[in-house]
Amino acid sequence: MLFLSETEFHATLRFLLISLVLLPVLPDVEMGPLNAFNPFKIWLMVVVIAGISFSGHFAVRLLGTRAGLVLTSMLAGLASSTALTLQFARLNKEQPGLERLLATGILLAGATMWLRLLVLVLLIHNELALRLALPLLLLAATVYAFAFWFWRQREEMSDNPVQPETSNPLDLATAIKFGLLLALIGFMATLLQSKVGNSGVYLLALVSGITDVDAITLSLSQLSHKELALEVAARAILLAGLINSLVKGLLALVIGGRRLGLRVMLPYLVSALLILPLLWLG
Repeated sequence: MLFLSETEFHATLRFLLISLVLLPVLPDVEMGPLNAFNPFKIWLMVVVIAGISFSGHFAVRLLGTRAGLVLTSMLAGLASSTALTLQFARLNKEQPGLERLLATGILLAGATMWLRLLVLVLLIHNELALRLALPLLLLAATVYAFAFWFWRQREEMSDNPVQPETSNPLDLATAIKFGLLLALIGFMATLLQSKVGNSGVYLLALVSGITDVDAITLSLSQLSHKELALEVAARAILLAGLINSLVKGLLALVIGGRRLGLRVMLPYLVSALLILPLLWLG
């Protein structure tokens, strides 16, 4: 039986508030400068992201320890592969000698991120999802293959299970910040495309991918319904995801050390090289 902690109980109430109370009353119309803001659609994306993190939190709590590192890492990839990368990198510093095992977990979460992006796009724009399906599945398969290779060569686990910590499943302040970020990215993408063309969208994707890939993915998926060409949206989403993966590789290298960092960075670099030719296919 699952008993909710006080934090989880309040998080559940907040999720019901943002999804069942606030969302229905927001206007579903474009407004503001360049008609770039739609309150209902922006908040709907907040609910989607919150729902994925919310579900992932309880899935990790219920199944993480029993199912082991593999399932835990894949579930963590539904919420935040960056958070898992940071935790496992710190763990490698504290408990050296588990580089292959921890690299397996980081790569499983990173590969699952690509599948998560495909689902997010599919929820917004089917045609864009079809365009992205091949490269995203190729990226996921490549990183999964490296994870499997490291798993075959893994070190023996200690008696203490390696399990990523899961924080508060839903913080309303975080949800609001995500909504503001989503609105800002959508506005900047519209503005940059109107001023400097597609190169402005790519620049925005590059910068956004350093810290967050979900917001830029959702924003560009929405814009591809209107003035943004499908091929531009697809390339920008892939670019943001590749940058985000390379940043996670750098985090593993800097925080976790060379032995862990190289095992994480190599698969991300190989997958990036494989996908580069597809970036510019229309």
